[in-house]
Amino acid sequence: MKRVVVLSGAGISAESGLQTFRGADGLWEGRRVEDVAVELVAEADILLVVGTSLQVYPAAGLVFEAPRRARRILVNPDVPERVAGAAFEAVVKPATVGVPEVVARLLAEGL
Repeated sequence: MKRVVVLSGAGISAESGLQTFRGADGLWEGRRVEDVAVELVAEADILLVVGTSLQVYPAAGLVFEAPRRARRILVNPDVPERVAGAAFEAVVKPATVGVPEVVARLLAEGL
């Protein structure tokens, strides 16, 4: 079974009604995001990065914690130059269009 890890921008979480990692009642409950998320990303077979500029740290640095063997897919209308050359498959579309396409493709490939 493949382990899929999804990293999204905080705006996607908030818009969906999910807790973001920020704030006193945040998802990480006072723990540093990198202390929790680095371990998850490091175990990914597929890292799906959705709707983030990859400019805000520490979350932006998580994409580089994925193992070399991991398939890395970025869905965002703008792809930062530093990521474009970092072994990412870039889907240059908004999340509402790109994510369903990626999911369909992964399922067709037998995820």
